[in-house]
Amino acid sequence: MKVLFVPWGLATHYFHMVPLAWAMRAAGHDVRIASQPPCADAVKSTGMLHVTLAEDHDFNAEFVALAERLRGAHKKLDENELKLKVTDEDRAALRKIRFVPFVNSAIHMADDLVRCAEEWRPDLIVADPIVLAAPLAAETIGVPMVHYMWGPALSRQIGLPTNGVPVDEWSEDLVALYERHGVKPRPEYQVGTVDTCTADLQIPSVTDRIPMRYVPYNGPGEVPGWLAERPKRPRVCVTWGTTTTEMAGDGNFAIPTILKGLAELDVEVVLAVGAAERERLTDLPDFARVVTGMPLNLLLPTCDGLIHQGGSGTLLTAAALGVPQTIVVTMPYQQLNAKQLANVGCGIQLFSRDIVEDRIASAVSSILYDDAIRASSQRLREEIGAQPTPAETVGTLEKLI
Repeated sequence: MKVLFVPWGLATHYFHMVPLAWAMRAAGHDVRIASQPPCADAVKSTGMLHVTLAEDHDFNAEFVALAERLRGAHKKLDENELKLKVTDEDRAALRKIRFVPFVNSAIHMADDLVRCAEEWRPDLIVADPIVLAAPLAAETIGVPMVHYMWGPALSRQIGLPTNGVPVDEWSEDLVALYERHGVKPRPEYQVGTVDTCTADLQIPSVTDRIPMRYVPYNGPGEVPGWLAERPKRPRVCVTWGTTTTEMAGDGNFAIPTILKGLAELDVEVVLAVGAAERERLTDLPDFARVVTGMPLNLLLPTCDGLIHQGGSGTLLTAAALGVPQTIVVTMPYQQLNAKQLANVGCGIQLFSRDIVEDRIASAVSSILYDDAIRASSQRLREEIGAQPTPAETVGTLEKLI
């Protein structure tokens, strides 16, 4: 069987798919990964074959520009709400703005992806639900497509096209793209959704779940000697995503304030950050150790708590390892993850207005010492571990062919 994986073009999105892609190869299937250029190195580092899509399109620049535009639009809406001037048209316009980069990426990816499918003829396509060009490839060659969910289903919550949204809510550009490829626009195309969330962590609208155990993969790395040393105090991991920094702006880079809040506690802090975040950090306290490029699934088993910005990979890695979490929300898309985690009792959610020292200290104290939160985190770990393994999921997907 030939299987074509189509992740969104960021390493963090591809990492979610790696265990299933490896399981497919281990079962003897032929696997290729098709994505935008920023994902290429991550794909090749996992031993997989990469097919480049939309080589000349910089989707990340579009999203950074969108984030800035949305901040202005939300500010205007907040001001108008005080004046009771917000209309339904205002809100509809804001929803359409959000989807422009997704649609533009689909337009740039479509020809390359359809060509790849026609030439290689996969038997199954496993696609990120935000890759709006993926259904075109599946429909063109007449093979089943499954979505691969990378956390609580943000794509369905925000009403992204091809995720259950009525066609009359699609943009004209996306409808035209589908018609150009001879594919009739429909609310959705997938025959199932591979989902590494547990049922209670996921939102109810995902009704076609193919549950799979979340197996943490956060990239390659080295095992340092100090990691085996038992911490003398509770160890708290602090991490912050580069994408969040780019889209939320420097004003929402919360690590300096988080460190001030943690100074009130008797804890050891490990800052797991990328090179871009490391450059922003100066005058680090003695209780903090900085690591760059260390996979979280290597570090978190030694930690008693985690504070982060709400990325799905970070959330699920900690959940699979039973580590209680505090999520600091600075971007709208992080709210769903924080809400779902809090709903299952495994952590605390804070918002940008809460990023003050005493609130940080209180939240981290809760995840370290609240018996209910710690018990819920262990329960969630067990529930994730009870879901079918990637190898077992391969057998389920084989039956779709």
